[in-house]
Amino acid sequence: MHSNPKNSRNYGIEILRMIMAFFVIIEHFYKPKNNILQKITIRLRFHVPTFLIISFYYLNNNLEKRKVDRIKERLKRLLIPYSVYPIIIYFVYNFLYIVFHLEELRRSLYQLIIQFIVGRLLCSVLWFQLNLILITVLFYIIAFIFKTYYLPFLQILAILSYLLQFSNINYNYFKVYRDYIRYSVGYFAETLPIAVTGLSISSRDIINISKKNCLLNIILYTFLLYILFKYQIFSPVSGFGKQGISYNIEAVSFFLIFSLIQFDNFNKKILIFIRYLTNFTPGIYFLHTSIFPILKIKISLIKNYTFLGCLLIYLISYLISFIGYNSLKRNKLKHLFI
Repeated sequence: MHSNPKNSRNYGIEILRMIMAFFVIIEHFYKPKNNILQKITIRLRFHVPTFLIISFYYLNNNLEKRKVDRIKERLKRLLIPYSVYPIIIYFVYNFLYIVFHLEELRRSLYQLIIQFIVGRLLCSVLWFQLNLILITVLFYIIAFIFKTYYLPFLQILAILSYLLQFSNINYNYFKVYRDYIRYSVGYFAETLPIAVTGLSISSRDIINISKKNCLLNIILYTFLLYILFKYQIFSPVSGFGKQGISYNIEAVSFFLIFSLIQFDNFNKKILIFIRYLTNFTPGIYFLHTSIFPILKIKISLIKNYTFLGCLLIYLISYLISFIGYNSLKRNKLKHLFI
């Protein structure tokens, strides 16, 4: 019998989401001068596949039972930030450009149009949202057609997608196109397999199976992370993607480790607080790249790409999400922040 992850709250996954949101900011806006810190920063790029695993881990139950209403609700929730944020950014940036003559904030109508098509240019992180939407639609269609055999079909599709990305086919064919086209293809080719991984973990009840030897499995997954961090097992290939095979395996390992740690034994008030904090992870993800160009004009910690600057971006993004949600919690626009 398959588990229903929607029926239970896994606080380990919630804490992992919060950490990954900060890692996203670290990758984008932290440029350490120390060589060791530079290497550590590069190794934190497993945040995107981790978010994908979490998202599709929770989606699997709705796919298995083909819950159309839940799928529609998910798509509406994903489409709101994808369609609204670019418009806000376009008008706010151009307003600041006109009033304060900040040339670096000037944005064109062409950028807005391309943003809606490929999820990049105005709000670069929305490529992830676009892939969530496309993959959700694709998975639902396949689940509807193949019914109980949808997962094996998707697993075959995931293997083909990996071959496209990591055998140089993607690179050789799409290198003549513009960045926003070739990287859109590369991102999709990388995200689809890791999304299938999230479904597979849920469908095969991997977490509950691993809990039978919880400590041993945590040690094994941690050792796997150590090997991946220390040795370059999978050599980088030319392509137009973001993560790579090692980062995807690291994401799976982190997801399983945090899922197995018994955070439920913590004080209930602390757990409620953690749950409340993690509700705003999407808002932090969407906002951090949008507020950076504005904040760096006046705040040297941010302008100089410091760790404290990243922490400040995280806190400001959280504060905006908190205020935004509480102002719009009875409106569908609340999904801009949660």
